[in-house]
This record gives sequence, structure tokens and C-alpha cells, in this order.
Amino acid sequence: MEFYRRKSLLKKTLKETGLFAAFDVLQDDTKMLRLSLKPAVKMFAWDFYEVSISIPKSSCYNSINYVIAKLEDNKKRDDVLKLLHKFNNDSLVIKYFLTSQNFITAKITYIGSGNNFNGYEFVDLLQDGLGIVSSVKSDIMDIL
Repeated sequence: MEFYRRKSLLKKTLKETGLFAAFDVLQDDTKMLRLSLKPAVKMFAWDFYEVSISIPKSSCYNSINYVIAKLEDNKKRDDVLKLLHKFNNDSLVIKYFLTSQNFITAKITYIGSGNNFNGYEFVDLLQDGLGIVSSVKSDIMDIL
């Protein structure tokens, strides 16, 4: 039941803040709510590959994911990993990593279930995260 409450609260908050229309619904069923920023909106969100939200039924770990760029040149892998390590040491909220598909990604995990889930806090994290991740994106792009 609490999963449906989290889903409902997030959708309601996104609608109230006018942000729901900016997202495509990728999955909305009994196991997961997954939203992704629409392609046209991504151009105005500092041109990320993807910005997505995941609210899983099986966990209280709700996430906001920012796919920043794709590493095309494996020769630069070590430099990218060193920079991401530095960003991880500097941030308590956002964690940066390189996926097995070479996507440079940032993730915010919002722990909330039952009455502890606050849709407005989640949306604030989403927006703050866009600003924070965009500010480090230029450092990443300089290496690429």
C-alpha cells in the first residue's frame, strides 16, 4: 500500500509544480513508477542523455538518475574515473559512476517510505540535482 502512496504523492507533486508534463511515463504498474524527461525538454536541461526517476515497489530507495555523457574513448577512462572519484568525495547527496555501457551517470537516492516520503522534497532534489550535476558537466566534457 505504501508504494501506491509514494507513486501517488510524486505524481501529484509533479502535477502541482507543473513538471509532470515534462516527463514520459516509461513504466507505471504494480512494481515500479519510472519517468524520463522528454527529449524536447532535455535540450533545456543542460542536454543530458537522460534524466529519470524510479520509484520501486520492492524498496524504499527512490532514485533520480542523470546520464551526463557517454565515454567514447577508453583511453580517457582513467581520467574520467579519477574525476568522478573526486566528485564523489565532494558530494554527500549525489554519487557519480561509469556504467558498464560507458555512460557517465549521477544518482541521487531518496530514502522514503510510508509517511516518510515527501513529494516536494523529492522534486526539490530533482531540481537541485539538475543544477549541481550541470555544474560539473563542463569538467567532464573537458576530459572527453
